Amino acid sequence: MKLAIAIALTSIVAVAGAQGKHPMKGGAGMSKAEWQKSYDMAAKTFDSMKVDNIFAYTTPDFTMTMMGQTENKSQCRTHMNQMFGMMKNFDAKFTVTNVAGDANKAHVTCKFMFSGTTKPDPKSHKPGKMTNSGIENSDWVKVKGKWMMKNVVMTDVKVTMNGKPMPMGTAN
Repeated sequence: MKLAIAIALTSIVAVAGAQGKHPMKGGAGMSKAEWQKSYDMAAKTFDSMKVDNIFAYTTPDFTMTMMGQTENKSQCRTHMNQMFGMMKNFDAKFTVTNVAGDANKAHVTCKFMFSGTTKPDPKSHKPGKMTNSGIENSDWVKVKGKWMMKNVVMTDVKVTMNGKPMPMGTAN
């Protein structure tokens, strides 16, 4: 379960990390196209696998909920570090499907698809191909002129390893 949470979290929080290149500032709420541009930029941050950069744009009270389990920012950071430790590379794609909000708050819904190659398994000495897809609903708030991710809820999460479904309850 923790591995699956970390995989899902990566796709979410990387959007926040992209703000280093696109600060998401502005007086009015951002349009769907502007959010899509930010999510596209976030997809490019995966190769760095730098957790501190990713979490720089989350609020101190950031939470993530998946399968009824909610984790705080510290727990998410720990799981993301564990996941990055076992991955060789990432490829992420986001499609923003809905945006609602105003100049200080936003709710963004998107579909995500994440795939990557794991480092070789200690037993088989072979890498694996992992995929993760689902829907995320993220709440963003404006803090000191920048959009910060406050929370995210993941639904319809599907994880596979080498093309086979990876049961969420045993993915730890």
